[in-house]
Amino acid sequence: MQFATYRRKPWGVLFALLSGGASIFLGLMDVLYNLENGTYLIASGEVAFEIIINVWALTLSGPIMIWYMWTRRQALL
Repeated sequence: MQFATYRRKPWGVLFALLSGGASIFLGLMDVLYNLENGTYLIASGEVAFEIIINVWALTLSGPIMIWYMWTRRQALL
């Protein structure tokens, strides 16, 4: 995907947007799984790391990827 955006391929922007959406989807699925199984109620280092991963997927990885690629799509094509 990154090579396609460096080479200014139109499908590079598409796949970058899709990967941002997939990151949001997987983050939401992970949060749902953890809520349904009570994982967040366990105080441990693994749960803290899980929360960091969820925050990363739902705030940084997905939305920022989508925002960055969408606002710069003309320059990348």
